[in-house]
Amino acid sequence: CRYCRYCRSPIVIDQKNIKKLRVRVVVMESTTNYALVEEKDVADGSTPVEPLVYACCLVVFVVSFTVGGASLLAPFLAESPVGLAVGDAWVGVVFAAYPLATACATPLPPHALQRYGSRATVSLGLLVVSLSLLMFGMLPRLIGSHGLGFALMSCRAVGGVGAALCEAGCRSTISGMGWGDHLGKAMAGVEVATGVGAAIGAALGGVAYQACAHTPTPPHARLRAHPRAHPRADQVGERLFGAFLTPLLVAALLPMCTVPAVLALLPPVRPAPEDSSPLGQLVTLPRLMICVSLLFAGAACEGLNPLFESRFTSPPYLLEISQVGLLISAVPFAYMVLALPLGWLTDTLNTGSGAQRRLQLLQAAGWGCMLLSATLLGPADDLLQLAGAPPAVAYVGFPLLGASCSLLIIPSLPDMQRGLTDSDEPARNALCALWNGVYCLGSSLGPMGATMLFGHGGWDGAIAVLIVICAAMAALLGVSGLLHRAASTN
Repeated sequence: CRYCRYCRSPIVIDQKNIKKLRVRVVVMESTTNYALVEEKDVADGSTPVEPLVYACCLVVFVVSFTVGGASLLAPFLAESPVGLAVGDAWVGVVFAAYPLATACATPLPPHALQRYGSRATVSLGLLVVSLSLLMFGMLPRLIGSHGLGFALMSCRAVGGVGAALCEAGCRSTISGMGWGDHLGKAMAGVEVATGVGAAIGAALGGVAYQACAHTPTPPHARLRAHPRAHPRADQVGERLFGAFLTPLLVAALLPMCTVPAVLALLPPVRPAPEDSSPLGQLVTLPRLMICVSLLFAGAACEGLNPLFESRFTSPPYLLEISQVGLLISAVPFAYMVLALPLGWLTDTLNTGSGAQRRLQLLQAAGWGCMLLSATLLGPADDLLQLAGAPPAVAYVGFPLLGASCSLLIIPSLPDMQRGLTDSDEPARNALCALWNGVYCLGSSLGPMGATMLFGHGGWDGAIAVLIVICAAMAALLGVSGLLHRAASTN
């Protein structure tokens, strides 16, 4: 309690009331005047959590994943006239540009948070995301089809930089709110918010596009397709402004509407205390292992999504696209259902001696669960079909995949931030930005790598690589946890 959590000025505690349960914490404005800042529970030893600030951060995460994630564009981009004009290759690059730019912008949020504070950083990030969505929808009319793929990719990349600012800023704000031994529950709430945002984004994109699919388009607003583009790209029925722009325009309004709440609730700039930990001390072997696990977790969680349709619409499954969509939705549903219980479990395991070992073993269990999921989706499914079992056995792998994602992701940030004090705000900002960047890097590389593996070795080749990764990471984290236990015992 050496610094005020609003302005980082030195604070003084009234010594007469120090033995009482609640004492007044005041900030020194001058040598003689004091101003009341807050009341603090001495018995608890942690800074009170502001519910409105936490709720505002959750709203930012919902909005960010609604408008920024791939779920918004997934229902319509590939089959829209714009997608057909640029081609499948550029559509894939457009999808990968957002998380890849977020990962590349990892060094930016810590400096912005330290200099301008979370209020300005998150607000700027939301405005950048909003403007990038608006330009994404306007570009087809402004430039036509020539160079459209590169322009769309650039807009998504700019939006990814804005997402890095607002998401890392909110994670840092939540981490520094004095949760004490309840940080895991707070991060579980964040993951639930991201899942809700992704679900809203898919519904918003599909419904808004379909609602305006039959709106007449003026002849001058129609996309002039490249001569070598898909034959359907220049069809008479394209609805550029009605169908393509409308979901992006609605999505662009959501971050703008969130900015006033951010300006009103999030804390302003807070100068770093003089005794904060040097950033060079943050690079430790356990944190590097967490980063490697998080990188592969992001790649594994997102990598199979482009392959599910080809796998389960072909024999022996022969499912409809809507049925495949329901199967895929089981992954985020299981993730959100298990998020809060795993947040409680993370807080329980992250206390006392041996916390690092317990969290490493928990993440090793996550890789074991993903190994089981990959086995059911791959070799076990083939063997069961040869034995006469129904193909539905493979469907169990979808909720198991969501459960494994919860086991891998939710404990990772509390594990990375172990050992930090309330005064280590620069270190906390850096670790939150690193966490966000590593996961986004994995989620951008995963679909591209899985698509390449699927092209060379088919579904079985992609699942075989996933099984090897799961087994290697489970063994690495498990052995590390057991060795840490042996060292602590000796």
